Amino acid sequence: MGLLLYILCVFSTGLLARYLLRLEDFSAFSLYRLSVSFFWGLLVHIAFLQIVQLLSLNPSHAQLRVFLMLVAAIMPLLMLGWFFRNRTVVSWKVPIDFYWCRLNYLGLGIIAIQLSVLLWITVVLPMIGWDGWAAWLVKSKVWYYTGLDAVFTNAFSWQSEQGVYSNLSAYYPDGFPLVHYAVALFAGWDETSFKILTWFMWLCFLPCFYHALRKLDVSQTMAFWSTVLLTCIPMFRYHVYSGGYVDLWLSIYLFLCFSAAQSFILKPDKYTFIRFLILLLALPLFKLEGMIWMLLVVATFALASLSSRNRVRVVVGSVLLLALWFVFDGFTFNTPFGLVQITPQLFQIGDYVNYALAFNDSSQALFEALFVSRNWLLIWYFLPLVIWLAFRYHKRSELLMLSVFLVLTVLFILGLFYLTGASKWAENFTSINRVVLHMVPVYLLLGSALLFQQMQERRIAKDSVETE
Repeated sequence: MGLLLYILCVFSTGLLARYLLRLEDFSAFSLYRLSVSFFWGLLVHIAFLQIVQLLSLNPSHAQLRVFLMLVAAIMPLLMLGWFFRNRTVVSWKVPIDFYWCRLNYLGLGIIAIQLSVLLWITVVLPMIGWDGWAAWLVKSKVWYYTGLDAVFTNAFSWQSEQGVYSNLSAYYPDGFPLVHYAVALFAGWDETSFKILTWFMWLCFLPCFYHALRKLDVSQTMAFWSTVLLTCIPMFRYHVYSGGYVDLWLSIYLFLCFSAAQSFILKPDKYTFIRFLILLLALPLFKLEGMIWMLLVVATFALASLSSRNRVRVVVGSVLLLALWFVFDGFTFNTPFGLVQITPQLFQIGDYVNYALAFNDSSQALFEALFVSRNWLLIWYFLPLVIWLAFRYHKRSELLMLSVFLVLTVLFILGLFYLTGASKWAENFTSINRVVLHMVPVYLLLGSALLFQQMQERRIAKDSVETE
């Protein structure tokens, strides 16, 4: 009951946030609007609890619970005021031509079975994700029983400091543990509730994925079956029922960030840009890797905003710079932040970043993880086709940003596992699948849109031949 109350608070708070950003009105609701509000509500809760921590406050559970419920109550009051003022019944938008295809009933059955089995496994299985019980839940549990002002450090510093707690994720962002803490405020300390929230988040993501495809003018049948394919990928299913990994959350918020960026490109205005900016800044709240994805999104957005000629100039300039870097064995120069060295052996920025570089042949590990294992079905066998179609349809503005991001992501993953120490994590499949997981929804979005575009062209060409 407590978990249900918290979910209702999240929905109401998310609707309020979207209304304040002028992304929502009261004239009509849809499954997408309701679903995406869940993610906005979680962001509001995380931001609020982070502010409480920064101000070194330590309110009681009851005070926090009442405050979150009062904020959530604002939205129903606004809706009631709108109803009485306009005397209008809210309409519920449903895709009216969706149900004509009988094949979609099969897809609905597949999704229903998948979600039911996942919920059953989520409830009966303990939290098996190592990151969950060894790192994230430790923070949440300490905050729940001692207060939000508890301080964490690593095991080495903990031995010499007083009044602090040791944690493996001490220097990681607090977004994910704060979600667990917020759930515990309403449902008490119950790990099953945390896992059910992850399952519910996955349920809310499916309409968002379908809606993003529809915005790219993909047919309803194609968009629906792409959503069915997403639910069938084993790696996503594991991250749903294991409940302890933050990678699924980062993957979804990265997807929502791209969806917001696409909306801004198609309809540029300040409120859509603010929405994109908020989701972009939310990426580092969940994991350190979120900072890398944020930089990649910024680079993608910048490249996609350039004209075709300037984009070619940037690519040629980057290739020439890389050639000079290789010929002169890297670059070394002084900055206000200290000595910067970018060489084939070292990447250093003053005393802030110091990362050794060396070539490591991770080809076999990458091939086995993406093509041999059953984690990804057969989706990576279509990668060459998707890249070829991306270059073919790169002039379409709504597909350009996704295409640029796919190319940059492939280069980033190859550089990460071939040139850095991350290769050791690729060899035992520890992180390679989790890093790839972050961008798979975007990859499926682009792949589905490109394949539909190709099918449309062939259908048009066939019809024109038949009419002649």
